[in-house]
Amino acid sequence: MTEQNDRKGTDPGRETPTTASAARGSPGGPKKMAADSAFDSWLRGKLHAIFDGVAQEPLPDELIRLIEQDRDRNEKK
Repeated sequence: MTEQNDRKGTDPGRETPTTASAARGSPGGPKKMAADSAFDSWLRGKLHAIFDGVAQEPLPDELIRLIEQDRDRNEKK
């Protein structure tokens, strides 16, 4: 299993800059990988700051009803 497949929500066929350069021997060397890692950490922090509140909101009742209805249909098959 590759590093890409271990990450939730990533497309297994798509290379990230960090994993792509590491797989090719990283022409930028360790400094380039450290810069990529620093950017990844910065971006992750900013995205969490923006979206964590939204992710904690409860699901609307209508969406829960639809999910349960679909689950019940699939269980009968």
